[in-house]
Amino acid sequence: MQLSFWDLYSLFDKEYNSVIKEAAEKTGLTMNELSVLLFLSNNPSAKTASDIIRIKRATKSHVSLAVKELTKKGYLTQHPEKGRNIRLEVTPRAEPIVAVGRQKQRDFLNQICRGFSDSEIAALKTCFERIAANLEQKNTNEEIPKGENCEYGVK
Repeated sequence: MQLSFWDLYSLFDKEYNSVIKEAAEKTGLTMNELSVLLFLSNNPSAKTASDIIRIKRATKSHVSLAVKELTKKGYLTQHPEKGRNIRLEVTPRAEPIVAVGRQKQRDFLNQICRGFSDSEIAALKTCFERIAANLEQKNTNEEIPKGENCEYGVK
């Protein structure tokens, strides 16, 4: 049985969330808290809650609560900058937790990429980068040409 795009997306999402949930339970954090720590650690150019919300498409309330709790637990520090911006910094205390989360992420990637050649993995990365760029364009008024064979899994 061939799964539709939507089923594959759902399967991928559920499996990744299961991995993050397991890591969160192991570290004593919520999934949102661990996701924020991992995001900041994996994306050094992202430095504010606004960056997390914009890039991850996360809700402001979830990010705000996670930042508040992570700061209280000593895993994040907040540094006011000009205007209302607050730069977030992952503390050394969070390093063991980040290491657990990153290992789970690596394990997940190794699982889903099992049997792929290096060139197939490179092609997959290129496809994901193009998808991300297309999603960014969606938020502009620019017309996006319909891709060929884009009705994968849509009846």
